[in-house]
Amino acid sequence: MCDFVDKRLETLRKYKDIIMMFGGAMAAVYIYTDFKAVVREQAETSAKTAEILRTMDLRLSNLEHQTNK
Repeated sequence: MCDFVDKRLETLRKYKDIIMMFGGAMAAVYIYTDFKAVVREQAETSAKTAEILRTMDLRLSNLEHQTNK
């Protein structure tokens, strides 16, 4: 049993650089996809806000036009 554990730990020590590299790459992919989702959500919110502001501007313009008659 102890030989089995020693062999596994030796393998981990031997390939720790590769394991860390793949772990870092996986973390980078996760962060990228999460950041991409946040940016997409902000863009959608910004588009909705811009449309609401345009609608409000149009309504205010119509009200000003009606009161000036």
